[in-house]
Amino acid sequence: MDRKPTVEIHAEVIEAAPITPATVRKDDKQTALASNGTSLGWISRPISQEGLRALVEDSTILPQCIQSYATNIAGFGLSVDYVQDVKETDKMGNEFIQLNEIISNLCKEKPLKELFEDVIRQRETYGIAYIEVIRDVSSNVVRLCAIDSPPTVEKSVAQSEYVTGKYPGLGETPRRFWKYRQTVGTKTIYFKAFGDSRHMDKDTGEYKPSLAVKNRANELLEFRIGSGDYGYVRWMGQMLGIDGSKKAENLNNSYFRQGRHTPLALLVQGGTLNEESIKQLRAYINGVQGAPGQHKFLLLQTESDSETGLDVEKPKLEIKSLADILQHDELFQDYIENNRRRIQSAFRLPDLYVGMSKDYNRSTVQTIKETTEEQVFKPERENLAWVLNKQILACYGFTKVWASFEAPKISNPEDLARILTIAERAGGLPPNKAKEVAYRALNSEFEPYPNGWGNMPLAAERSMPTPTDVKPVQKSAPYDTDEQILGVLKELRKMLERSDDSANANTANSS
Repeated sequence: MDRKPTVEIHAEVIEAAPITPATVRKDDKQTALASNGTSLGWISRPISQEGLRALVEDSTILPQCIQSYATNIAGFGLSVDYVQDVKETDKMGNEFIQLNEIISNLCKEKPLKELFEDVIRQRETYGIAYIEVIRDVSSNVVRLCAIDSPPTVEKSVAQSEYVTGKYPGLGETPRRFWKYRQTVGTKTIYFKAFGDSRHMDKDTGEYKPSLAVKNRANELLEFRIGSGDYGYVRWMGQMLGIDGSKKAENLNNSYFRQGRHTPLALLVQGGTLNEESIKQLRAYINGVQGAPGQHKFLLLQTESDSETGLDVEKPKLEIKSLADILQHDELFQDYIENNRRRIQSAFRLPDLYVGMSKDYNRSTVQTIKETTEEQVFKPERENLAWVLNKQILACYGFTKVWASFEAPKISNPEDLARILTIAERAGGLPPNKAKEVAYRALNSEFEPYPNGWGNMPLAAERSMPTPTDVKPVQKSAPYDTDEQILGVLKELRKMLERSDDSANANTANSS
C-alpha cells in the first residue's frame, strides 16, 4: 500500500550570520552536475522505503522495538564532561561553558535529544536517516535539522574529483564527495555531502567558484545501518515473518467480523423444506455476519414428500451441532509469537523493553537491564557521541571537553550495600565516598568534607602517628622495703652535708 505523507523541506534562518535557508523551487527535471559539467547518476533504492514504513505501521512489535531504541539511546539527554579528570583550568572552564551553550542552541525547534531520537526512529524504520547541517560565515556549525522523510532524498554516485576537506576533524586526506537531492512533488532542492567545502547552488546542484550566501546549498549528514548506499534495516531478514503475522491477524479479524453464527447442520428425514423455509434459511445465512446476527432464532417448516400423504410418517427435522469444527480462539498463535521473538532478536531486545515482561523478579530484571545496556544501548550511544564530537562539533576545536549521551542509572542496592560493608570492614572506605553513595541514593546534592581528610580511609587515619603516640618517660620502680628508703635518705643527707662544707670553705677564703 503506497502512502503519500505530507513532507516539509526545512527552511532555516541563522540570526548571527547572513545565511539563507534551504528552499525549493519548481523543477522536476534537474540533474546534478560534476565539476566538469557532466551529469551524475542517481543511485536507485534496492527496496521501497515507503514499503518499509508500511510494514512498521502494520506490525504489532516493530514500533515498540524502534521506540525502545530511541528512548534508551538518546532519550536520557546529553551532558558535557571533561576529557581528563584533572584540576580545572581557565581553558577547561571556558570550553565547558561554550560547549554547553552550543548544544543548547543547535536545534531551535526541539531539544537536541529529541532531534536524535527522531534520527534513530527514522534510521530503524528506513535503514538511513539524515540531518541537515547549517554553518555560519565562519564555517562553524550553528544549526541542525532532521529531514522528516528519508524516502524523499536521493543520493548520487561518488564524483571523480578528489577534494581536501578543510574542516577540523576531517583531516587533510583528499576525499570523493557525492550529492543529495530532496524532491517533494515537483519541487527539488540539492544538498552537498558533509565536509564538502565547495560552494554548491541549492537550486541546480552545480559547483561554482563564488556564490551568494543565500543561494548556497547546506550539507547533509547521513546515519545509516550497514554499508549500503541507503543502508539496511536490521530486521531485513524478518520481513516474511512480519508479513505473515499481518496476514494471520487479518484472518483472525476477518473471522470475528464475518464468522459463522450457525455452527449446525439441518438433517431432514421423510420430507423436504418448503420453498418459504429455504428462502428464510438463505436470507438468514447471508445476513448473519457481524454483531447484528447474534441472538436470533430461525423457524423452519417441512413438507412430506409423499404424493398422497396417506400412511406416511411425519417428516423429521434434526439439528446437528458442528461447533467442534469451528474456530474457538485466534489462529496461528504460536506462529505469531515465534515471529515476535525473532523480530526482537534482530534488535537484541528482551521482553522487558517492549512492554511484554512477565514472570520477572528483581534479580532477573537487574541482570537483563545490565546486559542489554552493555551489549546494545551503550555502543550505540558511543557511536552517536563520536559523530557529534568528531564531525558535527569538530569545527570548534574543543580539546578539553566532550559531549556525550547520558545513560540510565542502573544499580543494585543490595550488591552495593555488600560492597560498602566489606570495604568498611577492611578499612578502605573514605568518608567522602560513603557520603557520596548515601546522598546519591537520597537524590540529594553531594559536597565532600573539607580539608582533604575525608578522602583518606578511616583505617589509614587511625594508623597515623599523633602526639599521644609519643612514649612517656617511665618512672623508677617503687621501693618495697624501709631499708632501701632509709639508704636513699642517708645518701641524700651526705650530699647535703658536703654541699654545706663546700659553701663554708668558699666563704672563709673570700674573707
